[in-house]
Amino acid sequence: MEQNSKLGSIIKFRSRNEFNFGIIHEILKDRMKIITIDKDPKYKILKNSSIEFIGDNVTFIDELHKLYYDLPKNERLKLIHFQKNLLPHDITVESYIGRTILQKKILLILKNNNKEISLDIDENDLNFEKIEKNIMVSNVTFKKNQNSLIECDCTPYDDEPCGPNSYCINRNDGFECSKNCAAGQKCQNKKLSNNETPQLGLFDTKTRGIGVKALEEIQKDNFIIEYIGEIIDEKEKNERLKKFPKVSYIYTLTKSVFIDAHFKSNFSRFVNHSCEPNAYTRIIFVNGFPRLGIYALRTIKKNEEVLIDYGWGEGNELGIVCLCGSSKCRKNI
Repeated sequence: MEQNSKLGSIIKFRSRNEFNFGIIHEILKDRMKIITIDKDPKYKILKNSSIEFIGDNVTFIDELHKLYYDLPKNERLKLIHFQKNLLPHDITVESYIGRTILQKKILLILKNNNKEISLDIDENDLNFEKIEKNIMVSNVTFKKNQNSLIECDCTPYDDEPCGPNSYCINRNDGFECSKNCAAGQKCQNKKLSNNETPQLGLFDTKTRGIGVKALEEIQKDNFIIEYIGEIIDEKEKNERLKKFPKVSYIYTLTKSVFIDAHFKSNFSRFVNHSCEPNAYTRIIFVNGFPRLGIYALRTIKKNEEVLIDYGWGEGNELGIVCLCGSSKCRKNI
């Protein structure tokens, strides 16, 4: 655990379901007179998070201590146990923080005491199931694209075998090279199927929910991440849009097949829209079958947010007001 002598101790909360959420919620709501956070959409998708509290931890302990006498006896012991972990120079908080309500309220207690707070988001803490490949939900079939089985003319001696600046016919036509590519292990056109993504992180954008940022520089046309989710047909797509009319993670894979990342996906689920994007989506055929990749439209700097234009996808049916802030903003997605 790091410590900064000027700013105070850094406390990280890792939540576990230990407290009675209802009791804690009511106590803090009445004490702090705070209700609005429950309506804040960026917190609704957070199931659990890691919060960094920079400041005087004594104030934090005092706030917890005030809760003690409002708790039933069976909850007090848990609070005492938790407080004993708050040591001046060696702070370890591994449990006894509720997964949702309590954590939100603690965040607000700290804000009320004018503390500097940052939200460090872990993908394992979010309210969706993380998967590594598409999951078939509907009974759909794909016609294998035979053109994607053609071998390119690249060799392992090229400057950039099958890379973004090469003359690889497969890459230029939207096909991944096969395992038989003459460039061998030096082939740079199998990054999607090999899941060779750059380092990416999640962060709270404050105004547009959770976003994805590059943790290293990404060169133009390089692969960033595959957009994955549940593979559904048009009937299922329409049913889901009716059920969730104000939010959609559905993108078109073929004329009759779609990907929905609402419930199951990876980091790609959190890539936000911009009317002036730095990344783009592209259908790539892998072994003859279509998959959806996200690629850099230009060089993306370290810690820069990855942004695509939603306009081509299903999201434009929702009439969502755009908050990208670009000078080229279209006002609606």
